[in-house]
Amino acid sequence: MTKVNAGTIAFMGLLMLTTSGMQSANAADNLQIKGTLVTEPCVLEPTGNTLAIDFRTVIKKGLYKDKRTPAIPFTIALTECDTSIGKEVILMLTGDESTALPGMLAPGGSGGTGIAIGIETPDKTPVAVNKKTSTYALQDGLTEIHLQAFVEAEPDAIKNQTLIAGEFSATATISASYP
Repeated sequence: MTKVNAGTIAFMGLLMLTTSGMQSANAADNLQIKGTLVTEPCVLEPTGNTLAIDFRTVIKKGLYKDKRTPAIPFTIALTECDTSIGKEVILMLTGDESTALPGMLAPGGSGGTGIAIGIETPDKTPVAVNKKTSTYALQDGLTEIHLQAFVEAEPDAIKNQTLIAGEFSATATISASYP
């Protein structure tokens, strides 16, 4: 009579489970990985395009009177542009959108109730958040896109005199696509 060690039986059972699991895992190809490597004409530098726009002090009475502040210019820089790869860029600024003033950024903070932050071109054409811009022509090397930001009071806040003073801020993320 052959004596079988209990440890041997457990090991043989584990070996059979492991082997049968391997066969089913190798039975079919069940993972496909695909991708496309592309070359974009420019680099949107994340460090060079972290922009802070300081409106300094916005006077509440001025917003009731003029409805908006003077615009503050800023520039989005695209570097290493190669116009042999692409000739145009479309931007998109993504952020929390104002419900009272669609297309503008909704601010947060202790103040800023009753206002929104607008973005426009130097000729005052609105640049709506969460929507693609029109195309901008690329230049070899550095392409600068000049925009400006302003604070605008919401119509109901002006009508009801409900602007709330205090600090405010808003954030937008810039993305670039090349048609």
